[in-house]
Amino acid sequence: MSPDGFAFPACNNNSCSAWASISTTKWLMNAAVWWDSIALLSGEGKIPSGAVGGAGLSKSPIALPEQISSKVPSIARKFAYCLPSSPSNSGVIFFGNGPYVFQPGIELSTFLRYTPLVSFSKEADSYLINVISISVGGVILPINGSMLKIHRDKASRSYVGGTRFSSSVPYTLLAPSIYGALISEFRKAAIAQGMKLVGPVSPFGLCFDASTMKSTRLGYNVPLIEIALKGEGKSKKETWQIYGANSVVRLSDQVYCLAFQTTDQYESRSIVIGTYQQKDAFFEFDLQADRLGFISSLLGLRTTCSNFKFV
Repeated sequence: MSPDGFAFPACNNNSCSAWASISTTKWLMNAAVWWDSIALLSGEGKIPSGAVGGAGLSKSPIALPEQISSKVPSIARKFAYCLPSSPSNSGVIFFGNGPYVFQPGIELSTFLRYTPLVSFSKEADSYLINVISISVGGVILPINGSMLKIHRDKASRSYVGGTRFSSSVPYTLLAPSIYGALISEFRKAAIAQGMKLVGPVSPFGLCFDASTMKSTRLGYNVPLIEIALKGEGKSKKETWQIYGANSVVRLSDQVYCLAFQTTDQYESRSIVIGTYQQKDAFFEFDLQADRLGFISSLLGLRTTCSNFKFV
């Protein structure tokens, strides 16, 4: 205990403390050394068994990425993560520059595509991106363009619209009109390729008979969802493909449902990217260059987030 009665050092149980001297200044101080671990949300949005906490990965100065780069200047203001396909599998997070080598010897940096991160002072800690359009099976959804950009709503006097990433929302949330357009076009395209509808199962609004769906390396062969993003440099547009592994979720051996939900009345953003759509994909958040690097699915590269060589 310190003289004033508070536990020393802060944020640990004082299990390993020692006196340390600084010869250049001839100071003597009570110091501590400890080992800690970090818990990350899995692809299902659940805290892994045994986890006792989490780490902030936002743009905030007190979040882990900024803390690491400020304390160790040789580590770039950049981090990347890969969420596993299930809570029983391991994912991985990188701080600083790559390489990002996954078994069997695949270096992911060469496959990254980039979109700028959007700055918005009233939500400065969030990771926001510029969505241009959403399509299903090549058909662009009829979305009011203003919903895809952050703007001030005259009626509520609040800032609405735009797209942000989330590490706590399990399934991507869409504003009701966008969700309705996605459901309508996905249903039409699914029926056209022979998929049979079943009754919706809460909290999902569109479900299918699994026996009428064909399995592929990228998950079930369902209509492809594509999110067009603003490109970087000469590239005017980059496309994030959402294949069956990330677009439909298994509820039972017989039923799969479209893994998207609607936003509630309190959500200001039109699109909130959930963790289910991020599993076995790869994302690099470059805080120095204000850009997001992404790979739509590692399954197409014949690897997964669990294939990083941990030892």
